[in-house]
Formats: sequence, C-alpha cells, structure tokens
Amino acid sequence: MTRPMIATTIVLIATIATTASASNDRLLQAVTERDTAAVRYEAMLRADVDVTDQYGNTALMIASAYGYNSIVAILVDAGADVNATGRIGNTALIVAAQNGHSEVIQHLLKAGCQVDVTNDYGIGARGLATGYGHRDVTALLDEVPVEVTLNQPLLAF
Repeated sequence: MTRPMIATTIVLIATIATTASASNDRLLQAVTERDTAAVRYEAMLRADVDVTDQYGNTALMIASAYGYNSIVAILVDAGADVNATGRIGNTALIVAAQNGHSEVIQHLLKAGCQVDVTNDYGIGARGLATGYGHRDVTALLDEVPVEVTLNQPLLAF
C-alpha cells in the first residue's frame, strides 16, 4: 500500500468513527430531550442503541428512569439490551421500578428482561418499588414468577 492510500484509509476510518460517535451522541441527546422522532430516526440509521452516557447509563436506562414509554418501545424494538447494567449495576427495570413507571416496566417485561437481578448494593426492582411506595409496580412485579436456581440437588429422605 502506498503512503497516499494509507493516509486516505486512516482519514476514512477516522471519519467513520467520528460519524458513529456523533450518531450515538445524538441518540443520547434525543432520549434526554424526549425527542421521540429523533430517537426513531437515529435507531433507523442504526445508531448504537446500547450507547452509554458518562455515568454508564444506556439510552434505555435513561428513557426508563424518566418514564418515556414511547422511547422505551422504540429502543426495545431496535434491539436495545434490556438487561444491560450501568456502573452500579442498575438495569432499565431497576430504574423504572425505582421511579414508579409501570408502563415502561410492562414493555421491559414483554421484552424478556430479567426481573430478579440486583444492583451492586444488593437491591433489585422489587425492593426499590416497595421501598419507594410504588404499590402498582410492586403488584406488577409480584405477578412475575421468581426463578430459583439450586446449586445442589435436593435430597429426599
């Protein structure tokens, strides 16, 4: 490869990386601003729907925390990871439960999110919903069966 070709390749790679980064920044901004049309547009352009902000929160976590039901639906339909965790282990379900957003929780449950996950402090969606007094969310989460995993087989006597 000649020097001009190498330089052109490097510029092209940098341009692609910058464009992808800008698209991801626009997605996070659109979610934060509750701009449903812009979120849909960025998702159509195949922006990284699992992009994180400076605190490790995904676009789905941000939308879930604020109760942006239509944006949650767009991100889930675009393939966002419903079980992704942020820096302290929170998931979209945990932050939605903490803030009492039952419609968002219904979307996440339909998308197959894990219910009995806990964050780094050992608190899960059920605990936060109960602690913050969100009875409707607690009732919704209580309808979901608890998965129990045994490390050793049960012994019958």
